Order: sequence, then structure tokens, then C-alpha cells
Amino acid sequence: MLMLLSIALFSLIMAGTGCFDIKEIVVEGNTFVDRDRIIDISGLNVGTNIFTVRTGELEKDLEAYPYILQAQMERDLPGKVIIHVKERDLAGYIPFMGSYLLLDTEGRVVSATNDMPVKVIPVFEGIVVNDFKVEEVLHIENPEIFDKMVYISDSVVKHLSDYAPIEVNVQDLEDITLDLDNRFLLKIGNLDNLGYKLEYGDTILKDLFNKGISGELDLNNGEKAFFRPW
Repeated sequence: MLMLLSIALFSLIMAGTGCFDIKEIVVEGNTFVDRDRIIDISGLNVGTNIFTVRTGELEKDLEAYPYILQAQMERDLPGKVIIHVKERDLAGYIPFMGSYLLLDTEGRVVSATNDMPVKVIPVFEGIVVNDFKVEEVLHIENPEIFDKMVYISDSVVKHLSDYAPIEVNVQDLEDITLDLDNRFLLKIGNLDNLGYKLEYGDTILKDLFNKGISGELDLNNGEKAFFRPW
């Protein structure tokens, strides 16, 4: 009993000194969701006593956010909190009646929004949608397009994320075009050697972007690229 009372007294003294106040909040595992947005959803604040945070409630609040699949909070005493998140695997947006349907890599509708909360994910034009339900796989005439969306999205995020927002027109899979923030139009033809085309295109665009030049870049023939300024 004496030991328990001593521990309780010590805890009260330390709480009064602010020793266990949160001084640092670290977010790990996020790629698409902004760090500040995750902290805002968690409700954590610098200066809050670290032992007053309800871990279970915090994790449930984060997992209720459509783009976060799993969340875990870790206390690193005396004053550091680490939030570990696992995001959903997102594939892209599809425009529908003035809104945007955000799809995961399985073709499931994660959310329907008026804007694009995750900017680096491309918008796919040329896919006809008649109806949808959130948390269900989107029913379209050509469901095989989902695999191609995932492939394109991965390549775009890897090589062209600096030019977001990005629209990808897949109406004709032999004549795919990418609109980069209304500054560049990339003609990439079919999906053959897509990663190489976009990586090579990025090396050209960097110089043009820094010079404030806009235009059309034809990458159909790989290294024989042709640029036409606007």
C-alpha cells in the first residue's frame, strides 16, 4: 500500500511539472493523407498530458476516416506520441455528376467528394459510370480497366506527382493522354513501357517547368520525344 501511494504521489508531482505533457507528435506510414490532417483527426495537441489520451478512441477515430485502414498509437515517454497508420491502397478518381469517386485498387468506391482530398492520385477520364454505392465495387462496362488504372496510377504517383493534379484519359487505351495541371499534355500511346515513358518525360518536364514553359509532349516513341510549346 505504501508503494502504491508513493507511485501515485510521484505521478501527481510529475503531472504538475508538465514532464509528461506531449511535446512531439510523429506520424508514420502515411503517403497520401497529410500529416497535419491525421493529427487533426486524432485530436492530439502538444501540451496535453500523455496519460489522458484514450488510445482506443483515437485509433477508432482515425480508422473511421475513409482513407485510413488501420491506426495504432504508441507512447514514447516522457513526451512523445507516435501514430502508425496503414492507408488504403488508392487507385484514382472517376468523375461522376459533378463529384469525384475515389476508388481503391480493388475497384471499391472509398468515398464520393466534391473535390480531390488526395491531390497526387490521378483523375481518370473516359470511364462511363451509371451508378455507385460507397464501400462497394464500382460496376462498369469494362471492369478489366481497374487493373490498368492501378498500373497507371502507381507509375504516375512515382514519376509525375510534382505536377498534380493529373487527369488521365483512358477512353482509348491505345492513345492515352495525361493532362498535368493544365500546363502539359503528355501523349503516351498505349501502356507499353509506361514507367520508362513517364520517367523520361519527367526529365524533360523538369527543365520546362522551371522555365515556365507549357505545351504538349509526345512520348509515343520513347526517346524520340517531341515537344510543342503552347
